[in-house]
Amino acid sequence: MDFVASKDGAVFYVQVCYQLTPENLEREIAPLRQIKDNYPKLVLTLSDLMAGDVEGIKIRNPVDFLAEPIAKF
Repeated sequence: MDFVASKDGAVFYVQVCYQLTPENLEREIAPLRQIKDNYPKLVLTLSDLMAGDVEGIKIRNPVDFLAEPIAKF
């Protein structure tokens, strides 16, 4: 996990990856998977092909994430 962040008073964990691919997906989500609390977990990547959710971990483009309200996250 790269850092813990907050937006509009909500706390969440963030992993950042320039290009997320099927080959490096496991490496990038593994640190978030190890966290056992209920705060949201997020991977920010410029790779739009991998956008979505993996095991409850959200994968988003950083520009899109910053533009959306926290209620959507």
